[in-house]
Amino acid sequence: PFANVIVQRVAYDVAGRTKATPDAGLVGQGNADVFIGGRYIAGYWIRRSVAEPTVFYDDTGAALRLLRGRTFIAMLPPQSLCSFDAE
Repeated sequence: PFANVIVQRVAYDVAGRTKATPDAGLVGQGNADVFIGGRYIAGYWIRRSVAEPTVFYDDTGAALRLLRGRTFIAMLPPQSLCSFDAE
C-alpha cells in the first residue's frame, strides 16, 4: 500500500509533440487532492523552478508533511474527473 497518494493537476502541452506524449507543466502551480495515511486533504501545489522541489499545501496554505513510505503521484489535466470512495 501507499502511505501517500496525490492527484496533482497539471497542464499538458502538445506543441512539438504528439498527443500520445504531451509535456506536463511541472513548473507553476495547480490544485491537488492529497491522501496522507488514508485521510483526504484538498489542497494545491507550487513548484517555482525545475531546480526546486514541488511543495504541496492544504487549503489554508500550510505546507503538507508526507508520511514516510511509498508515495504515488498521478498527474492529471485540470479538467479530468477523479473520484474516490471512503471505506
